[in-house]
Amino acid sequence: MRWATLSLLAALAAPSVAAAQLPERLGPYWIGDETARVRPSLFTQLQLDGSTRADGDFEVRPRLRRVRPILRGSFLDGRVTATLHLEVGPESPELIDAWIDGAVLPALRLRVGQLKTPFTEYYQRSLTEQPVDWPLTSRWFGGERQLGVMAHGADPDTGLSYAAGAFAGQNRRSAFARELPRLYGLPDENPSSLADPAATEPIHTELVARVGHATPGMDLRSRVDLDGGALRHSVALSAAWDTGPVRGRDFALRVAPEVTLQRAGFTVIAVGYLGWIEDAAGQLAPGAVGALAELGWRAHRHLELTARYARVHVLSAVMDENRNHDPAHASHELTFAVGVPILGRSLLWETDVAWLRAERSAAARDDLRVRSQLQLAF
Repeated sequence: MRWATLSLLAALAAPSVAAAQLPERLGPYWIGDETARVRPSLFTQLQLDGSTRADGDFEVRPRLRRVRPILRGSFLDGRVTATLHLEVGPESPELIDAWIDGAVLPALRLRVGQLKTPFTEYYQRSLTEQPVDWPLTSRWFGGERQLGVMAHGADPDTGLSYAAGAFAGQNRRSAFARELPRLYGLPDENPSSLADPAATEPIHTELVARVGHATPGMDLRSRVDLDGGALRHSVALSAAWDTGPVRGRDFALRVAPEVTLQRAGFTVIAVGYLGWIEDAAGQLAPGAVGALAELGWRAHRHLELTARYARVHVLSAVMDENRNHDPAHASHELTFAVGVPILGRSLLWETDVAWLRAERSAAARDDLRVRSQLQLAF
């Protein structure tokens, strides 16, 4: 724990150092010129994770959560870009992203490969922008990677944006959209694993689209500046339709409206989710609903505070098919996080405390989770 204590003290002392001595970020480090260049980068997190166990004890464990080398390329003055994103940690080496993206028209780009589906603006954000980790709703309603092709673009003058794609239908990683199959007793599958890849399913096309409008110039993937200014907003609506969902593993249809507001160091995010399943009779039925609310405050260049509440309700169409093992019909996650950006979000110390609640017909269970991590990203 000595290194952790020293690192935390250094982080807390950072505000007293002259601003000119501490850059906002490390990198980016490009090799080449505007015609053809590549950018090597790395993302990793060293975490202490403490949580209550089923027997009531509190368990603490150190974890090297992610070791992710990323190689980005930009060619023809940015008209063609590409990304190769790997996880090389010893526990779960895997391929995360592998795509190429090209400009067709000023407001039309095409991306093909293994990539994030465009389901919600919230999940287009980088993990480096999250307070410690993704919320409960991500494990239910996704933000998953799939194989596919996507058209996307934005008009900087009006703030209108869109993204739409056709995908193979199989979640390529087990990090997201995993709770529905777990409820049905299906194993986690990770076709992108480099150690033990799961089989690739036959294609069952999933169509995913998002439309949105934001204040021109608004950056949804970063914290708002401290210098005030006018209120900035973003609204979006996402939908995903699986033409042949795997029973117990996939939602047949998902819909998510969302809104983001930013001003003077504050960011407010609200996202709603509704997922339909295909039941035993082949009919579409509401399967689960969810909600996410997040309030972030960049109180100082070296201090960020976040409060987040996530909630998921499993509806009767799913509950009736799984009552034999009394699954949780509602899950809650209330989290408070403190972030200390040492070099912006390139070197960041974060700690969060969360109340977790799972409600079953027999009883409810409450758990406490505490996490503290040092994040390096460049």
